[in-house]
Amino acid sequence: MSDHLHDNHRTRMRERIREQGCEKLQAHELLEYLLYAYVPRKDTNALAHALIRKFGSLSGVLESDPAMLASVPNMTDNAALFLSTLPSVLKRYQLDKLGERPMLATPQQLRAYVLPLLQNDNEEHIFMLAVDNAGRLATRCELGVGSAEECQLLTRKLVMMCHNLQAPNLYLVHNHPSGAVQPSVKDIEFTKWAAASLEMMGILLIDHVIVARGAIYSFLYDGHLREYRNRYYDFMNSTEISDTK
Repeated sequence: MSDHLHDNHRTRMRERIREQGCEKLQAHELLEYLLYAYVPRKDTNALAHALIRKFGSLSGVLESDPAMLASVPNMTDNAALFLSTLPSVLKRYQLDKLGERPMLATPQQLRAYVLPLLQNDNEEHIFMLAVDNAGRLATRCELGVGSAEECQLLTRKLVMMCHNLQAPNLYLVHNHPSGAVQPSVKDIEFTKWAAASLEMMGILLIDHVIVARGAIYSFLYDGHLREYRNRYYDFMNSTEISDTK
């Protein structure tokens, strides 16, 4: 295709987007448009089709490693880097819209915050979200990356981070890159340790939620967090403390 035909095609595509927005574009058309600035003077329509064939979908393209993207014929390194950073840019955009201290007082507010925070990550991340009595986010801290750490180690990290914490309540949130939203054995053990440890510090663990492919699992709404708290209270109430020998 000549440069003139390329220019005409791109002009028509831009006019279409100005008039209709991006919502009506097919996946390959949107990808073709995104590539204009980084693949000049080449047929980005054919390249977009090639990328989707290789990676399966638009999301598959955007979630791929830059080196893998750059291996597709006619792709440039700059285009590969640009496409691979778009999910991170979108995450920043969605979190920025909520503000630095969003309200997390309801399940809907929590969901609106944790989905962009944890979606599309290829590694497992676990965060502590400390909130004030009104339910507004006070502090966000990352406890760990990956799933190899022992429950006791994560609990010790959590306790250390909470020593000077001003907010009296917190959430634990993490993602499952595998896509399975149900808690693992380690998730359950960590939640038990965390709930008991925080109770001893006078801090309420409101919930521990898991995010996977847009779905959310809640230890609170499944009843398990209440069960763990009750076990802790039963243990404390049944333990007699005496100063006699």
